[in-house]
Amino acid sequence: EKPSVRLAAVEALSKFASEEMVKVAFLKALEKDTDPAIQIELIQVLVEIEEKRALTPMKDLLNSKEVPEYLKKEIQYNISSLENS
Repeated sequence: EKPSVRLAAVEALSKFASEEMVKVAFLKALEKDTDPAIQIELIQVLVEIEEKRALTPMKDLLNSKEVPEYLKKEIQYNISSLENS
């Protein structure tokens, strides 16, 4: 499955992000997907809906050696935003 297809799916589903089933799918995707563009999209949607369960996978990504520095900066910004929401 191409990243652009997955990204389009995240963008389409984000309209339903308040639905529990979509929240859970986004949380699982955040734990598994390794594409930074998709990770950023998922994080932004989860922070926008103030989904506190996203903090754990976000912190796991922050501690991962595979995650690029620019993504870590995005994650740090969103963690503080989510913790203060």
